[in-house]
Amino acid sequence: MLYNLSKEVYTSSHNIVIYGTGEIGREIFNSLSDNGLENKVMFFLESSPKEKYFKGKIVKNPDELTNQEIDSCIFIVASIAYANEMLQTLLSVGILNNNIYPCELIGKHVYIPSELLITKFILYPKVEQETQLIKLIKKLKWYLPYQERYPRDIYISLSPSIDINKYYNILKEHGIKINKEDVQLDNDSLLLIWDKKQGNNFEINKFKDYTYCIDETYHGGVESVNLAKLFYLTLPLAERNSQKDNSIEKFILLQKQAISYNSTLVLGTGPSISQMDYKELQKHFVVMCNSIVHNVKLLKNIKNGVMTFSDPAFHLSYNEYSINFRQALTKLVEEKKIFCITLVEWIPLLKFYYPRLADYLIGIDIKNLDTFEFPSTNALHVKNVMNVATNYMIPIASSLKKEVYIAGLDGKSNSQDKIWTHDNRSQQNDLITKVRKTHPSAFRDIIDQEWYYSSHLKNLKELLEYGESEGNSYTTITKSNISSLIERER
Repeated sequence: MLYNLSKEVYTSSHNIVIYGTGEIGREIFNSLSDNGLENKVMFFLESSPKEKYFKGKIVKNPDELTNQEIDSCIFIVASIAYANEMLQTLLSVGILNNNIYPCELIGKHVYIPSELLITKFILYPKVEQETQLIKLIKKLKWYLPYQERYPRDIYISLSPSIDINKYYNILKEHGIKINKEDVQLDNDSLLLIWDKKQGNNFEINKFKDYTYCIDETYHGGVESVNLAKLFYLTLPLAERNSQKDNSIEKFILLQKQAISYNSTLVLGTGPSISQMDYKELQKHFVVMCNSIVHNVKLLKNIKNGVMTFSDPAFHLSYNEYSINFRQALTKLVEEKKIFCITLVEWIPLLKFYYPRLADYLIGIDIKNLDTFEFPSTNALHVKNVMNVATNYMIPIASSLKKEVYIAGLDGKSNSQDKIWTHDNRSQQNDLITKVRKTHPSAFRDIIDQEWYYSSHLKNLKELLEYGESEGNSYTTITKSNISSLIERER
């Protein structure tokens, strides 16, 4: 299990309640059961229970807790993305802070000292089957392309049942070496866990500061996030700083492009954009995102603007959806000469494969900040709130102009069960299954959770209020199901 819990959970005399019935909740229950503590787990909690039972235990709402349960149990927060919200829920019903135990996601957050160059990647565990090897080669080939300028080594261990000669040439071509002996972890090394089930076999806790999990079934899209960073980590400090300096210079050019406009338009991909007056697109400097690159009819009416994107599974992967996105993006940039904003860690890989984008890429850091901030040349970063509209689009539009219009942020209607829908001219609906197959946990743990949407609504409301406190105005010009946008309809 790659979800680390305090030893106190395993030794406590109190009964146990697990808050969360997703992947992490399941893994924690299995770990407790393996340690003979199954009977100490009294029940599970869910903010909006969909099932009465999970793993043979009853599922309750936190509001249903009795005083006796609050006083006699310890509570495990089985989530990473929504841990803070769940913690506040537990505290609000009277549970003491020292009876609440969060879990740590090993292999997700790795601190890499900025002065270090990562030159060695060690895959674990041993590859037993050819299908596993083929999948790993495909990943490594895309995310860690070999270049002589900054060489790196990848070590992989293979079962004797796999014919090494069959794969020798392709492994050699991509700088992947057969690990015949135990390769030691140094300061320039990362351990890449490709099978989360085998984590404890390598005593992962000893190496958690040098570990990335790249198992596509691991929590919340961690695999795609980690893979997207690998190539950046092979670059020396001077190269990384150069990426940031270049981004500041281009952000200044972006500001100059917007000078002649009185306002910006945040343009999402909701179905409402099909009903909008295209003349609106010509009035504003347009801040757009994601799959809008495929809406040729709409793009023809945009005079100037900037593109944003930040989902590694959809935009920086090797699946067909992602490939089509980058091809359309390249075509748009060449035709319109517009800048593109994404994560600074992505830029080297994009430049490697798409050199024609090099002069138009701006990297803006996404940081875990306490409050919202609008990006500037002195602080080219934004707050991490897990959605391109609130991460990038609205902060960037607000940074460029005080008067901001919003279109295509529809949210979901009451009749929709899960997440919002998209404009048919923009979204590649027929290729979504390709993304789901390549990065299944990104869908399983984030997109299909009610937590994600409710958190997004809260963040959007707070962001708009922050912008207004800074002198910005926001006007919604298309129909939306989001209350904070309905309040600001023209």
